[in-house]
Amino acid sequence: NDPVIGPGSHGQMARLCVERLYVMHSELSALAKGWRDRPEFQPYLKAVKATPNLGAVANAGREFFEKAPACFFSKFRFIFDKQVTSHWRSDPMLYYMLSGNPELAKRFSLWLQEYYQTLTDDVLDDDDISDDDSDSDDDDVPSIFPDREIVLRHHQMS
Repeated sequence: NDPVIGPGSHGQMARLCVERLYVMHSELSALAKGWRDRPEFQPYLKAVKATPNLGAVANAGREFFEKAPACFFSKFRFIFDKQVTSHWRSDPMLYYMLSGNPELAKRFSLWLQEYYQTLTDDVLDDDDISDDDSDSDDDDVPSIFPDREIVLRHHQMS
């Protein structure tokens, strides 16, 4: 049930999925970079150290188990991007991006408007194409995304 809409609103949490996607992406990235420092993985690392080298990854010795985490995270990221990220970042899901957190929706719509204006300007300036694609003016344009932390409500982490 959606905490804002109330009881009987099953399926309405989809408006928060884009935000959750970001949280999942962030946690996956952090885990992939820092899993070796986490206490729950220490028994695995200890067991890997105790496993003998057998000369090749295919022999399933220490070489295999030392490469297994990188392979796991690579495959997990691939599936996550293919099955989850691509869906929630697709055109049909656009309205969910605009119906979630009001601050994020505002910034996202400004970003879309800026992107549309850039495309429109590029089409109008097609006669002005030069070999130099650098836009020195872009360095002076302020970002539409504020450099601050936004607290996402209704996201419970376990």
